Amino acid sequence: MIEEIISKSRNGTRPKVSEENLKLNEQLPHNVEIVDEIPKKALPEVDREAPILPESEPTNNVVTKQPKTEKVLAKGRIALFLLVLLVIGGLGFLVWQRAAAPKVEKASRRGGRNAVTPVMVATVTKKTVPIQLQAIGNVQSGATVSVTAQASGRVTGVYFKKGQEVKKGQLLFSIDDRSQTASIQQAQGIVAKDRAQVQQAMSNLAKDLGVVEQARATLDKDRGIVEQAKATLEKDQGVVEQARMTLAKDKGVVEQAKITLEKDQGAVKQAIATLTKDQAQAQYAAAQSQRYAELYKQGVISQDQAQQYATSSRATAATVELDKQAIANAETALKSDRIGITNAESAVKGDEVAIANAETAVRSDLVGIENAQTAVKSDLVGIDNARAVVAGDRAAIEGAQASVSADGGTLQNARVQSSYTKVFSPIDGRAGNVLVTTGNVVQPSTDKPLVTISTINPIQVAFSVPESNLPDIQKYADNG
Repeated sequence: MIEEIISKSRNGTRPKVSEENLKLNEQLPHNVEIVDEIPKKALPEVDREAPILPESEPTNNVVTKQPKTEKVLAKGRIALFLLVLLVIGGLGFLVWQRAAAPKVEKASRRGGRNAVTPVMVATVTKKTVPIQLQAIGNVQSGATVSVTAQASGRVTGVYFKKGQEVKKGQLLFSIDDRSQTASIQQAQGIVAKDRAQVQQAMSNLAKDLGVVEQARATLDKDRGIVEQAKATLEKDQGVVEQARMTLAKDKGVVEQAKITLEKDQGAVKQAIATLTKDQAQAQYAAAQSQRYAELYKQGVISQDQAQQYATSSRATAATVELDKQAIANAETALKSDRIGITNAESAVKGDEVAIANAETAVRSDLVGIENAQTAVKSDLVGIDNARAVVAGDRAAIEGAQASVSADGGTLQNARVQSSYTKVFSPIDGRAGNVLVTTGNVVQPSTDKPLVTISTINPIQVAFSVPESNLPDIQKYADNG
């Protein structure tokens, strides 16, 4: 029962108070409050009335009620129970005092000397209590920057005040920049002159490159003539070879025609011999057919036998006619062979003329190639000369560009020096003492700052703790 009361007291549960008792509380003396009920599980049942001593000075005594129980508790248990009630009352009083301080103060003013300390009962709550360490430390800025001058001259403006918060990039000082402006203008004039020289050199280069391109075009043209002449030469040489091949072919045709003529002459002789033979066989077959026809008429032989001899006679007669036609064809072939030989011999003569003409063309092509190659050599010399001029133009351009680069560096340096006449804040922070004013002459120096700026957000605090607390600090830091 006691452990349960302590547990609920830790949870900060406050006893319930009715609206009627709240009104009475406002009429009671200081530090007196009527409580309706106490959590039943936290305390044993008690009477709701407690004596209030009138005309007494305000006290912090706790009024308790005697529990009504049927059994008598042991003395040790009663003492422990009363101790728990005292602890609960003290914790409840602290909680109530924060929540009802205005009401209590008002009731105290009305009650005067008759005020009585209220009785509060609360549930004990178990919770983790933070460990607090107290130490003396120093507040330090996260970063401090000394702003110095990077240009020489007279200060013409200060645009902040001591202690003012400034932003990164905010204008702080301005320095007379007339000398730097003059340097910029002078450098700009020199750079403009150098750029004009570069443009002139580029113009010359473009012109000379045109000459080179023209020379290359002429070279390409002459090389094309050479290639064309070589192609014509190869073509004419091919014509010569073709004419020679045609000549050889036509000579072969003549020889072949002569062979064919001899062959056809032999065929004519063979056809005449065959005709003579077939004519003899035809005469014999005709005689046999006539003879067997008479025998058939006489009834000596059958009709089939007579017809066989008649058919044989007609076949040999047809063969004779074919032989005559073959002889006529062979004689026609002989005539054609003789004409072919004549034509082939004429073609051979034409081939010999074509070969002579092609060889003449080849010699002309060789002369043309030599002339074109001479022109190509001349073009190459012209290109070399033009390239030499172009190389000189490029050298002139590089020299002019080097001058532009060098003078451009001078111009950039002048602009940088001019930018130093405006002093800006390098960080966000608070400005310190203004160490120069308008009219002061400043010089580039790291030993003489114009102002010091310190960051204030975030800010750092440095302090020391006893070494004996270091393990606990590291432990809790690791655990978050």
